[in-house]
Amino acid sequence: MIRCLPSLWMLSNPSPLLRILYESPPSPDPPEAPCARGRAQGAFRAAKIGKAGAETAREGDPMSYLIVVAHPDDEVLGAGATMHKLSQTGREVGVCILSGQAEARAGRPADSELAADMGSCLRLLGVSRTYAGGFPNIMLNTVPHLELVRFIEAAMEDSRAEVVITHHPADLNNDHLHTSLACQEAARLFQRRPSRTPLRELLYMEVPSATEWSLNAGMAGFRPDTFVEVGAEGVERKLEALARYRGVMRGYPHPRSREGIFGLAAYRGMQSGCLYAEAFQTALRRVTAV
Repeated sequence: MIRCLPSLWMLSNPSPLLRILYESPPSPDPPEAPCARGRAQGAFRAAKIGKAGAETAREGDPMSYLIVVAHPDDEVLGAGATMHKLSQTGREVGVCILSGQAEARAGRPADSELAADMGSCLRLLGVSRTYAGGFPNIMLNTVPHLELVRFIEAAMEDSRAEVVITHHPADLNNDHLHTSLACQEAARLFQRRPSRTPLRELLYMEVPSATEWSLNAGMAGFRPDTFVEVGAEGVERKLEALARYRGVMRGYPHPRSREGIFGLAAYRGMQSGCLYAEAFQTALRRVTAV
């Protein structure tokens, strides 16, 4: 059962921002079946996040993750299976959505329905905190950059995020670009506020129907170097979460079809020697001990 603490809270002023803070324990799931892992080759790392229900975070591992996205559903499309796996192994997972109302979306449900979809989806994935902003959909380029940065910084501070995952800056969607740029700036928060613990990692994710459409040849496209093994069960959980957002999924051969989601996870798994995977690109990684 979801509990709002509180349901509405202004994070900064004068921006039209709201924070929806969810606290709900992840639903129990049966342990994943053991699976063999092929040896991953090449210039990447296969993240060894513990199996759901079978392992907890090891000492020294990052414990707090924040997924920063432009719109509701981006978080699931890019990292839904990883979010679920993290929450099941004892990590705190937060989601920061800049345009929480997505008012320009075609076929958008009513406000109450979208809020219900968001809550249902994120509870399913074990998300503990959700920050939803009121910035205009498909118009983030009209918002002062500093307002976006400050909103993300506030979410980072409140969640005590050690790892931030966001959009790749070459995504076709312009809101994704501006979200990514604001995240890059927010990652330097510790330099402006020495009391803030530095981020350990900043990662880019891929969002089907946006990332593969990076047509600007002047920008480097998504080149993953980090792969999280999620298994077929993780992909199924991701699809279940996506289904709770009305109007998001499409029929094959659309990238947001069931076949498209499974196909991409299978490809990233084959690429990294994993049994289905979500892929990420490292923008920043701080190693303070070896």
